[in-house]
Amino acid sequence: MKTQMWSTNRPLRIAKNLYLLDSCKSQAELRMGNSLSDEREKIRILVGEAVANSGIDIEIADDTSLVESGVLDSFSIVNLVQELQMSFDVDLDFADITVENFDSINALASFIGTKAD
Repeated sequence: MKTQMWSTNRPLRIAKNLYLLDSCKSQAELRMGNSLSDEREKIRILVGEAVANSGIDIEIADDTSLVESGVLDSFSIVNLVQELQMSFDVDLDFADITVENFDSINALASFIGTKAD
């Protein structure tokens, strides 16, 4: 089972398929919104899973380029799109899947904020 801990004061640290985020939250809790009201925190969890699945040893801050760092490739973007749609109850079009929208946690949070309105 994965350990999840997060501190907004320090970047997300990813190593050997282990990701650390604040408080242990399962995907089911994330989808249901149980005690996770902050969109950015939900996005951190989803990106943390993408990073863990990538096998890349990397430190991710909210402004780290997920594309340039190799965290997100075409397959992980497809998975992330599905998770974003389920977690935020939004519909994403093919035209929405751009480097600008998916390049960082900050970019994703801004993008999802506009889609959720």
